[in-house]
Amino acid sequence: MVRSFTANDDYKLDDFQTTSTCRVDRIESPVVSRLLSWLWARPLHGNRQPLNSRMNLKTLIFTIFGILAVAKSVHAASPARLIYARGLDAEKCPPESELRKSVTERIGYDPFYLVAKTTVIVQLGGASKGFRAYVQFVDENGFVIGERNIVSKDRNCAEMIRATALDISIALDEITPPAPVLPTVESEPVVSPPSPVIPSSAPPASVPPPSAPTRSHEVAIAKKRTVLPKIRIHIGAGALSSFNSAPSLAFGGYAFLTWRWKSFGLGVEERFDLPASSALSGGGEVRSSLIVQSLVGCFYLSTPFVCAVGSVGSFHGGTDGLSSTNGGTVPFVSSGARIGFELPIEGGFFLRTHVDVAYVFTPNRIEVDRRDAFVVPRITAAFGIAGSVHF
Repeated sequence: MVRSFTANDDYKLDDFQTTSTCRVDRIESPVVSRLLSWLWARPLHGNRQPLNSRMNLKTLIFTIFGILAVAKSVHAASPARLIYARGLDAEKCPPESELRKSVTERIGYDPFYLVAKTTVIVQLGGASKGFRAYVQFVDENGFVIGERNIVSKDRNCAEMIRATALDISIALDEITPPAPVLPTVESEPVVSPPSPVIPSSAPPASVPPPSAPTRSHEVAIAKKRTVLPKIRIHIGAGALSSFNSAPSLAFGGYAFLTWRWKSFGLGVEERFDLPASSALSGGGEVRSSLIVQSLVGCFYLSTPFVCAVGSVGSFHGGTDGLSSTNGGTVPFVSSGARIGFELPIEGGFFLRTHVDVAYVFTPNRIEVDRRDAFVVPRITAAFGIAGSVHF
């Protein structure tokens, strides 16, 4: 009966070479033990084929158990924390968000969080003819519980990302509680017939029977844990510049709060445009400022995203430098679309940029001597840049 073994082996399949280092424990079946011993000791007969068209049978067996061992080691700590690093030869490889998306598509939910007991470290770098990915699984005590070394001869780094996501998905998706270890019973010594049996004054020690698996453990083995997609919260703030909403180019800022589920997001924003002014031909100047609240619904495509934006607020306008200086506040209503990009930085922080185009429903204008000094055009635009954190 084999209790444990350690496997360090390589194999090549198509354009990928994978190295796995792991340990498989508690192989309790005598049939499996004899099968592994027979496969390991039995030589391969027949004509040998080239390495690229044939896989070593021994390596295949240990690689399969290696993948199962890694999956078994990390499942109890799922969800996990992801650390993604690209070397000098892999600057043009896809960002961390692409790896997260690929793992999410294979598992069915996003397993990565800012704080988790298990940490998945992915180091991506260049190889002789392609790329190399080194993946480590580290537990909460800082011990490496599994590692994978993937080498690709393809110059397309997106294929390496998908291969790496497959290895991570296999490790994180399987949830199998460890099998119970039953106590062994030592056999009593055999007394030879010719020897006289001397009675002992003390009664013989009784051997406790092996404990049977509890009902709760049987339920735990039979139960499949279902992990529902988590609703994430995005909080951030940034600066923007707007066109056509004021007599001249206006600058301001905004803050936002978004609830995201899978690829969909719903959020609220608070925007303010600082006063912007322009000179009048007859002297003096006209000025305006803007404060609006917006409801934003978005659809995320990994890094890019598109949104529908509806806004209501107040438009404040006035004049300066004239004999009669006045001002006032009127409602402001608009709706439009947004397109942007959200790039991961590190540690759950993101940088986003976007362009907004909106249609103004309210005919806002500033008059001087009953003449229009400034009229807000029906079409306005804005460019924004912000930082955000995801929970």
